[in-house]
Amino acid sequence: MIANVPGKPSTIVPTIHPLHERGAPFAQRDNLLFIGNFNHRPNRDAVVFFVEEILPLIRHSLRDIKFDVVGSNAPVEFQKFASSGVRIHGYVEDITPLLNSSRVFVAPLRFGAGVKGKIGDALSFGLPVVTTDVGAEGMGFKNGNQVMIANSPGEFAAAVVRVYEDRDLWQQLSDAGYAHIDKYFSPKAVEKAILNSMASSPS
Repeated sequence: MIANVPGKPSTIVPTIHPLHERGAPFAQRDNLLFIGNFNHRPNRDAVVFFVEEILPLIRHSLRDIKFDVVGSNAPVEFQKFASSGVRIHGYVEDITPLLNSSRVFVAPLRFGAGVKGKIGDALSFGLPVVTTDVGAEGMGFKNGNQVMIANSPGEFAAAVVRVYEDRDLWQQLSDAGYAHIDKYFSPKAVEKAILNSMASSPS
């Protein structure tokens, strides 16, 4: 698209995430959260992958942990997971309470394209994220800094447990992730990028 309009001002506009109040501190939070529209196949796959292959490994260390699954159009097959501490909420009009009270946001995406809005939303609330290379794509993250990145079930489970139990790591990820959204994905950051592109264009 940009190549078709040489000499014209242009910039890449990312997903935009206003910053929110950061909710409860580490000690007052618990459980894991995933949010997504389940008409989108990568989201359905992510939940099945997490519940069947990752969550059992997490429970070796965090026996009673719960997994909250939020989003429209959840398939009927998800109901079979409910007895294993997986809470299928369906559509939730206001997800702020969950974002402000969950301890870790998980996004175990194995395929898909583009910037993942759910991850930007979680970070805009200061909620630490564990995701995959696919989930982190296009957002400029450094593993262990703004988010934790892992791909295999064992590595993903270990990352979740580490963030869940380590208060200092949790706080570092919360702070760095929040700052990253502010710098690159907040309304003021996107506005600045667009204005800079216009100002640097040939007259």
